[in-house]
Amino acid sequence: MVVLASHYESFGLVGLEALACGRSVVSTAVGVLAELARMRRPGIITTDGPPAALAAGIAAAKDRVPDWPAHTI
Repeated sequence: MVVLASHYESFGLVGLEALACGRSVVSTAVGVLAELARMRRPGIITTDGPPAALAAGIAAAKDRVPDWPAHTI
């Protein structure tokens, strides 16, 4: 899982590379990241607000892939 808690992303290359490698992306809704994460599941877009929103996004991404061992998170 790749977590991008950015306030600004111009191109979203880290998110794109993570998706290309089959990794989940949890991101704030900035720049192109919102569209990239929606293109592939489990991509989660969170609000650019409190840390609890980001934590909820991480938990939701983990729940979408239930066979992940706990140590890979």
